[in-house]
Amino acid sequence: PSTISSSVALTGSAGGNVPAAILNASLSSVLGIFLTPLLVSLVVGSGAGGIDLGSTLLDLCAMLLLPLVLGQLLRPMFGKFFARHKRYTNIVDKLVILLLVYSAFCNSMVSGMWQQQGNGVILSALIGSVILLAVILWMTTRTARALKFSPADEIAAVFCASKKSLAAGAPMAALIFGANPGLGLILLPIMIYHPLQLIVCSVMAESYANRNRERIAQQNAELISAR
Repeated sequence: PSTISSSVALTGSAGGNVPAAILNASLSSVLGIFLTPLLVSLVVGSGAGGIDLGSTLLDLCAMLLLPLVLGQLLRPMFGKFFARHKRYTNIVDKLVILLLVYSAFCNSMVSGMWQQQGNGVILSALIGSVILLAVILWMTTRTARALKFSPADEIAAVFCASKKSLAAGAPMAALIFGANPGLGLILLPIMIYHPLQLIVCSVMAESYANRNRERIAQQNAELISAR
């Protein structure tokens, strides 16, 4: 699933199409709940020796989809209250993500995974995450330009397509893989990818914003000269 908040926030700060970002990030989050266990079942199998696909999908819906639906239903009643206290809700949001990462690392330390694997695994995951993010950003940028998207739509496409959510990924992995002692290792790529995407895309958002300011200034100058 995608990160809705950061996809929308980065798209907005870069001057992109925010409504499109909201739609795409939300759709990705919902579809990811169903597609992720299906993809896992193709790798590890389903049924005996694999995952119970039906039970896993129901549990994921109860854990991730139901809160999303309830949140939207309760938004008319509590939306204004939380908007007034956005600063504190953002802090809670970040603390939850930090606790998820901390819990995953604690489980992996207890299982002795890091002593068994060594620094080579961390380095491999870091390099792989960097390459994956670079490839996705390059592909989405080239695809958006090949399809002749407007600059605002290109920004939304680039930022929404590249995002992956640790807040959804950690509980999904815990539910799918259960008490697997290698859960920390399974979560390692997304634990690296999540902060990496935020750092890289924040720099890109500033670059896009500067281009938008330059384009607007140039258009204003052309209008003044035309008059």
